[in-house]
Amino acid sequence: LSVTERLAFGGVSRATAQILLYPIDALRTLAQTRDHRTLADVGAKALIRGCTTTSSFALFIGAIQFGIFGATKQYCGPVVASALGAAGSCIVSVPQEVIKQRLVTGVYASFRQAVKTIYAQEGLLGFYSAWRPTM
Repeated sequence: LSVTERLAFGGVSRATAQILLYPIDALRTLAQTRDHRTLADVGAKALIRGCTTTSSFALFIGAIQFGIFGATKQYCGPVVASALGAAGSCIVSVPQEVIKQRLVTGVYASFRQAVKTIYAQEGLLGFYSAWRPTM
């Protein structure tokens, strides 16, 4: 595949998977909250709140991940290339995950509110507050 094809196919496959699995991931996020919120507490809309906007990040995540993998696998093998791709995609996936988790748990009502508030209160680093657990 060409570089462009890898970027496109990687992005589309990641975005498709994320959109399809978003409700399941939202349930997992709720199950892991420290304050033990349930679906009854936040409402059924929490299963799709922010799905479109946060899943759009998946286009970039997949493109970065598969682009790095394709560019490095011939030099360092598929296992190391896969790890490099996953680590590199964290540039986009960590902020996406922070926003998604806060939307699902009802901390913010909309994607726009989440981005504005996180940036205003925590700065750019606020979007990377989940960096350690992710890595």
